[in-house]
Amino acid sequence: MEDESISAGLTSDQLAKLWSIGSDCDREHRSADTDQKRRDLLLDHLAGSLPPDQALIALLPEILGHLCQQLRPFSGESLHSLLLDPKVDILVLERIKDQAKELGEAVKSDVEREVALALYFAAIAGGLVYHGTKISQHPWKHLEQSFNTLSSRAWVPADLLQLFTQAADYCKDKQ
Repeated sequence: MEDESISAGLTSDQLAKLWSIGSDCDREHRSADTDQKRRDLLLDHLAGSLPPDQALIALLPEILGHLCQQLRPFSGESLHSLLLDPKVDILVLERIKDQAKELGEAVKSDVEREVALALYFAAIAGGLVYHGTKISQHPWKHLEQSFNTLSSRAWVPADLLQLFTQAADYCKDKQ
């Protein structure tokens, strides 16, 4: 077989045109690669999300802490621990107070009524002692008397007795 050159019999103009066609393909190929890179980069960005706002990130602990406090009644935590926790949110204490009031309205015996009142006033005492906030419309004198009465009951646990005593002192100072 005879070795024939591709360029054999072509003029220099024809060779130049042949080379220019090849170089155009290379340019189109490079352009296609660049477009593919652009497409890939765009798709990467589209798959991502906005970066978080730094101001919002700084507020998150406060927001989440408040939310966690509001969700505490649903955590299964005992009323006893909620009533005696100085960090419990005031809204939780208000909810306990309202629940105790409803309980007291639905009871059938004096024993149940006294227990509901103890829970009711324990929530109010927590608001006063832990937050310096009065979550009741009762006058200071009435609250002091109620706390003093409850702080002398033998059936009330010692830690609640202490809370009632502190709340009575707080009310006395407010009068």
